[in-house]
This record gives sequence, structure tokens and C-alpha cells, in this order.
Amino acid sequence: MGTKRHHPDRLPTGPSRAAWIPAGTVVLLIALGAWAGPERESVAGEKGQEVPPWRESLAYTVGDGTYWWTSNTEHMGEGVEPPAYGTAWEYGVGKTSVRGCLFAESEDGPVLQWEFFQAWDPGEGALYIWQTTESGGVGSGYAVPVGIGDTGELMQTFVWPDGTEQRIRHESVHVHADTMVTRSFNWVDGEWKPRRTYTWIRRAGDPQERCANLARVAGGS
Repeated sequence: MGTKRHHPDRLPTGPSRAAWIPAGTVVLLIALGAWAGPERESVAGEKGQEVPPWRESLAYTVGDGTYWWTSNTEHMGEGVEPPAYGTAWEYGVGKTSVRGCLFAESEDGPVLQWEFFQAWDPGEGALYIWQTTESGGVGSGYAVPVGIGDTGELMQTFVWPDGTEQRIRHESVHVHADTMVTRSFNWVDGEWKPRRTYTWIRRAGDPQERCANLARVAGGS
């Protein structure tokens, strides 16, 4: 067990610089996905074939007919916030990338809040993560896949349409294949300030029923 970190000097520049994140906004990626070991027939396609950790990471993120769910009841008093959040994912072309969303639970069904994209960047030797929200804010960064029992780190920067910038860090503790604990931090006055902690549980369910962006892509519209 341990922590694997991607050096912050390798953060992207230009449009992927950071932005202010409202206190009531959840910005999280199940992006550092735990991998169970070098042999996995469903990913490798041939039993015994060594599988790169980043492919295991994407498989862990996507799951098979599942999505990730977390309670938000602890923070509902901080403003207009939902009782729970979720993320859902699907593979991109060639299973070398994934796309997904973060949604809020409501009485009328899932409400799309963030769209995500992840892919392996061979030049950086890390997973590249990009996300955007309907307000026009964007964020990106890099993460190194880690195993179950380890703590992964995702360093991201965000920029909003008004140009406000801020660095965000996520730590993900991979408890086991179906549970992850995440902690987020803001870079303030030269140090990391804790934001929130969430426990994410894998649940059975169709990702396309929870992420409208996935349904649009799958339907070709």
C-alpha cells in the first residue's frame, strides 16, 4: 500500500489552467482506477497476457453495467444541493479512452452537471483527464493509475469563462473493487486547503440512463 503521485510540474498549460470551484460544486473523477493485477482476460483478450495498468484503470472506471454513487446529505445545508451524486462511464473508440458524466440525483431523475473524458497519454506516461460543465468552465490534469489498497492523486487546473483560475487536487483511496474514498483540496495562499470527502459505491445500472451525453453519443445525435 502507498501513494503514487504525478509531479505537478507536468500539469498542462494554456487553456487547461485552473478555475475557481464554487463551494457547492462536486468536481470528482473516478480516474485513478484501481487495477487488480497483470492478468485479466476481459481486458487483455487473451488469458495470461500482461495488461498495462492504464487499461485496468479504464476498465475499473467503466465497470460492466454499473455506475458510481455517493451520498451528499452532509452538505445539503450549504446551499441548493442534491442528496446524492453519481458518475457513469462508457468506453471510447478501441477502449483506449472513456467518456462519462457527473450527475446530481433529483426527484425528476439524474441532472447532468459535468462531462468527462479520459485517455492514456503515452508522451506523459499518465492518464489525461478533461472535463467541462454547462457554464463553460473546463479543467484538465494528469493521474497515474494505482492498485487496490493504494492512494492515487489527480492534479487538475480549472478555468471559468470569466478567467478566474485555481488549482484543485483529489486523493482517491481505493478501498476495494467497488468502493473508493475521495478527498479534494483547493490551493489557497500557498497551501492545500481541505474541501470535501466522499465515499463512492459501485451500483448496478445503465450508464446511458444517467448520463444524457452518453446516450447522445451512442445514438449518433
